[in-house]
Amino acid sequence: MREEEALFTLYKRGWQQNLVPRGAAGWWALAWWLIALVPFVGAFVWYMSTDPAEPRAIAAVALYVLFMAIWTVSFVLWAKAHSVTVDLAENDRPATPRAVAGSGAEGRKPWFAAKRIGYGAGPPIAWQGWALIAVWLGAIGGAGLLQNAGGEGARQAGIALFVASTVCFVIIALRRTAPR
Repeated sequence: MREEEALFTLYKRGWQQNLVPRGAAGWWALAWWLIALVPFVGAFVWYMSTDPAEPRAIAAVALYVLFMAIWTVSFVLWAKAHSVTVDLAENDRPATPRAVAGSGAEGRKPWFAAKRIGYGAGPPIAWQGWALIAVWLGAIGGAGLLQNAGGEGARQAGIALFVASTVCFVIIALRRTAPR
């Protein structure tokens, strides 16, 4: 595919890949793929709101998960076929002394790698990063259990736990991400 016809840019570095829309045409293509989900998601939400029997609800959830997996794989394959690839591993420069020393933004060792393209933290590079993710997943799992425990107070506590744990996770990850 010629570069001027590409709808997406695929940034690659090893196993890490980041697919980014290019210009208005790329964003419109992404929007159409997302709009294609609306009828199926709406039908699933409507069906689950009718309070189906447990075996039918399990079958509906399994069908929904299967559809979402097929949709995701289809979109990624289609977008890769309509993208231009940039291999960032070729552009890597030697590590700076600061990166070798492992000092973060505040003189502490970073827990997460910096993303080269896009926003947010990259994958964990220290055991503390993996531990933070495990604690956060446990907290949102506990929030889910509180939501299903019944009672208005338990539901509100579940929402509060989810929001508080997510905010804390984001703040810690931001402070413990290696500088670019």
